[in-house]
Amino acid sequence: MFIKQIKFIPVLMVSLMVLAACDTTSLSGTSSSNSSQASIQHTITFKNYDDSVLSTQTVNQGANAVYSGPTPTKPSTEQYTYTFTGWDKTLTNITTSFSTTAQYSQTTKTFTITWQNHDGTVLETDNNVPYGTKPTFNGVTPSKLSVEDYDFTFNGWSPEVTSVVGNATYTAQFTQTFNFIPITTAQELNNIRNNLSGKYRLMNDIDLESNEWTPIGTDTAPFTGTLDGKDFTINNLKITTSQVYVGLIGYNEGTIINLKLDNVDINVTGSLSSNIYGGAFIGYNNSDSEIENLHTLNGDTYLKKRGDYYGYSGGLIGYQNKQIKIKKSSNKLNVFGDLTESNGGIVGFSNSNLEFEQIRNFGEISSTIYFTKTGGLVGFVSSGSIIKSSNQGFINGVNGVGGLVGQVLNSIEIINSFNSGNLQASGGTSGGLLAYSVFAQITILSSINFGSISGGSLLGGLVGQNNGSINISKSFNLGDISGTSTLGGLIAIGYTINVNQSFNSGSINGDYNIAGLVSYITDSITIENSYNEGVIIGKTNTVGGLVALGTGPLTLLNSFNRGPINGLFQSGGLVARSNHSIYVYYSVNFGDVIANRNTLEIGSITSTLPSNNDIEDTYYSGTITANGLEVDGIAFGTKVTDLSTFNLAFFTTTLEWDTEIWDFTGLDIANGVYPTLRNMPEIRVEE
Repeated sequence: MFIKQIKFIPVLMVSLMVLAACDTTSLSGTSSSNSSQASIQHTITFKNYDDSVLSTQTVNQGANAVYSGPTPTKPSTEQYTYTFTGWDKTLTNITTSFSTTAQYSQTTKTFTITWQNHDGTVLETDNNVPYGTKPTFNGVTPSKLSVEDYDFTFNGWSPEVTSVVGNATYTAQFTQTFNFIPITTAQELNNIRNNLSGKYRLMNDIDLESNEWTPIGTDTAPFTGTLDGKDFTINNLKITTSQVYVGLIGYNEGTIINLKLDNVDINVTGSLSSNIYGGAFIGYNNSDSEIENLHTLNGDTYLKKRGDYYGYSGGLIGYQNKQIKIKKSSNKLNVFGDLTESNGGIVGFSNSNLEFEQIRNFGEISSTIYFTKTGGLVGFVSSGSIIKSSNQGFINGVNGVGGLVGQVLNSIEIINSFNSGNLQASGGTSGGLLAYSVFAQITILSSINFGSISGGSLLGGLVGQNNGSINISKSFNLGDISGTSTLGGLIAIGYTINVNQSFNSGSINGDYNIAGLVSYITDSITIENSYNEGVIIGKTNTVGGLVALGTGPLTLLNSFNRGPINGLFQSGGLVARSNHSIYVYYSVNFGDVIANRNTLEIGSITSTLPSNNDIEDTYYSGTITANGLEVDGIAFGTKVTDLSTFNLAFFTTTLEWDTEIWDFTGLDIANGVYPTLRNMPEIRVEE
């Protein structure tokens, strides 16, 4: 038993020793382990998306890695941009070496799309349009204004619209089409009646071969389209069948421009049941479209109305119903109206305001009865204006015969215009520019009459008769006037008259009420800076150098007469007779005054002196003869026997005449050189 115990003890001791040894080792192993870990390191490799190394970093076992280089980038593509968001591996508590790759978020690119019209005008701008999407225009469909020959229809964009890959500009594209129907033959012209609203254009001259033409359009089916002649000519228009609306276009509510008619033959007698309206281009015009560049070249138009109805005849248009402007047009047709209401070289009758500009008539205009209004440009007009226009044709009628206008109703302006055609008014009431009006306002500026005027009574170099107001400035008459009574170098008879810077040089020859400027004033008149140099002859009484008879206030300023005055009695160098009052200032009569019988009603200034009178710086130099004997006459004014008295100082200082108005070049009264007016219209006759 003892022996066994001895054996056991060593073993136990050894075990205890071992345990002791183990404990010692365990206690000292903690610091060695930490030291061992600190000595373990790992390598972290930072790579970009393309495996390129951005940087490397060595970290201890269990430590964290931190990237310290520049922020990684990835190049944009056509579609995307990229933004760095981090790394594909965790960089904390690292226990091994590894590589990590940069990570990116992608953003789709956006672009600006611009939509523009054909002329570069921006129609719409779309911002932030994503790559790869197809842009859409959201605005109003693009348009392009029509031009003379073409209309335009939108047909898409250039370049073709495709998916977005960048900023882009798209330009509107248009298809052009002719905006008219071409007319090349007489049949195509005739076919207009099948489409009255079409837009037509002549492509060449057209010959109608004198076949009977049926006018296009009626009051129930008018022409409403456009006919552009493009300066081509329609030849041999012939209309002889009785109808209401006579012309190439019978009844028009459309537009007709740039057309010529040659060899026109219109000879139509109206029916017993309707009016008749006739013109080479248009019978009845119910359109307010401007008419331009219409010309008749040769031929005749004859219209005859029947029964109690009316007839209207014009070279271009028979009857005009709406306000309109006609310009750059002319007529060479002879226009004859038999029993018609009014005849005119351009328009027969205008029921509304009518404007003429650069209009010419060369044709003869004739009418046959007393009440017909006959004018070189228009027979009758409600109101209007005539600018830079003329008549050169012979105007023949009974009553109401005007070189430019037969009758005006309300008002008219005549500016820079002239008449050179001779006028014949067998009944009377005729004027070189305007025959007569009823209570109208008339303005005449820088206009001339060259034509002679003959006929009965009420004949005026510019205006025959007006019961309203007349204002005449810088205008004159060169035509001789012969008739019976009430003849005036500028105006035959008027109500309220103002004449300034105007003159007459035509001879005036009639029975009574004969005057160099104005024959008869029914209300008041003022004549200023004006003169007469024509011969004034009256077979009987009331013959005056400037005025024949005034029944209202009569005032003369800065004016003169140098034409001889010859009458039976009541002959006056400036005024024959005033029944109301007479005021004469700074004026002169140089003409001789003759009365062909023994009379006291004669004078170098006036033949009779009303109780209301005044005179200042008024002179005369001509002789006064009654029944073949020289007499003193009425002593009204100062007589001058020495013609050298009338020198420049006399006019500019004594009479105070304005040298801006009067031209005294070569002044020599003794040798027939008299003052003239400055800034007068040119004397011109167009061919």
